[in-house]
Amino acid sequence: MAVWRAAAVLAGASLALEVAQYALALGSSDATDVVVNTAGGLAGVGVVALARRALRARTAVVMTRWCAGGTVLALLAVGLFVASPVRLTGPPPGDVAVGCGAGAAVAHESPCRG
Repeated sequence: MAVWRAAAVLAGASLALEVAQYALALGSSDATDVVVNTAGGLAGVGVVALARRALRARTAVVMTRWCAGGTVLALLAVGLFVASPVRLTGPPPGDVAVGCGAGAAVAHESPCRG
């Protein structure tokens, strides 16, 4: 019965977030998100249950260390992404695109050869 209660709480929280996202017009809302978020939450509950069974009294310490390590790695990844010179939005302002004529492309001929 505890699994059904956890599933209901997770589904309710996911549904509330999706409704808020729809009401505030942030991103897109989809029923699939509720299902996938609930499944992910249940997977997390399952991992914690397995950890409690395997680690017993040390569960809190081990889970805290794992979560802290994951948080540090996530922050480092975000920092590297933000600091990266790679931009996926197109050429920088002022950059000039150089091309060849539209009719210049022929089967084995480079379009830029004149």
